[in-house]
Amino acid sequence: MKARLVGATVAMALSLAALPVGGASAAPVTHEVHFAAFTEGVAAEVIKSFPGTLRVHSGDLIHFTANTDPAIPEAGVHGAGLLPKGQEPRTWLREQATNLEGPWAAFVPDPDEQPDLVPSAWKISNRMIFPNRPQCGATADNPCDFDGSGDGDQGVLASGMGWGVDSFLDFYVRVTAEAGTTLWALCPFHPAIRVRIDVVADDEAASSPEAVAAAREAAIARHATKAVALHEEYVDARIGRRGRDGAKVWQAWAGLEAGPIFLAGMYPRTLRVRQGDTVEWNFGRKEIHTVSLPLNTALQTPWLTVKCDLDTDAGTAEDVDGAPAPPFCPGATTQVEFDLDHTFPLPIGNGSFGGADDFETSGIRGYGYPGLRSAPYRLRFNKASGRGGFAYACMLHYGMRGKIVVAD
Repeated sequence: MKARLVGATVAMALSLAALPVGGASAAPVTHEVHFAAFTEGVAAEVIKSFPGTLRVHSGDLIHFTANTDPAIPEAGVHGAGLLPKGQEPRTWLREQATNLEGPWAAFVPDPDEQPDLVPSAWKISNRMIFPNRPQCGATADNPCDFDGSGDGDQGVLASGMGWGVDSFLDFYVRVTAEAGTTLWALCPFHPAIRVRIDVVADDEAASSPEAVAAAREAAIARHATKAVALHEEYVDARIGRRGRDGAKVWQAWAGLEAGPIFLAGMYPRTLRVRQGDTVEWNFGRKEIHTVSLPLNTALQTPWLTVKCDLDTDAGTAEDVDGAPAPPFCPGATTQVEFDLDHTFPLPIGNGSFGGADDFETSGIRGYGYPGLRSAPYRLRFNKASGRGGFAYACMLHYGMRGKIVVAD
């Protein structure tokens, strides 16, 4: 009976989301768009937009937001990028973003930082960090107008990361495109999060904010149930096969994904193996991670540093340390750099873990971006660990930790 009631509630909420609101005489409406959501019961995030499709009138506001969760302090980093009309997300991502040469790529080379490195040093693109129209968007009283004009580069409206607010994403946009226009908005950090925005005529039905909210809550509850079941299935999983040398190859996951659900943990939580066995970690396509051990080295490695490039990329002067909060540098966005440690994106080690003095890391993996590895990471354990095991972590998400206990 309980399952039937839950199913009926979900169906009702989804049907309500399609009901009309407003009309020719209606005042402008503020629509809420949530990029991702956290669930109850287990450290999990649903990596999708709520709603996935939105009908608005020209002149309506859209409030883009994302929840934060103290249980997953490194997650919830989302931004909003509105694409001009005629730009479809998959094509735009391929041409402008997931292509590492594209103007909206998340990671870009730093040409004046250690140019002798092969590959050269990298940094996070400032386009991903800062809004490209900082004079608007922070409040409902001062939204950014967006009519969908422009090309796939300069025509994008980007929120940035929203420094100083409770959520990384808290962005208001007034849609001024003409009726009949279809727009897309997505999260540049998580390309799987996207919403289609259909601008309809004043005498046509727009989405109901109340119905959208009801559908969102019902969907989150449904995903929460699946997340708990997925966690329970894999938290103590022991899945292995014999390798060619007779030793076992054990399966593990750096962040577990199923559909839009992302479990922010290492699975299984503790894996018991024997000397000579190999662990093979799998990576998803919604988040990027590393598998790095031992734990203390992984947590102490400063993978991201705020620097001030006073003479910009055109000069060769050494970068200096930046301030810990905005504007970071004297020249603000024209000088600030978010530098990645040159060892961070790359695998380090020989593929065989030798104990506390041996640093082994997968490097950044996931997403399926060209240039970023998405293949599994394999590590052989030839040294017994003792009862305490070898602890490891993701260098991006410090709360994601696991342990390998190696018996002799």
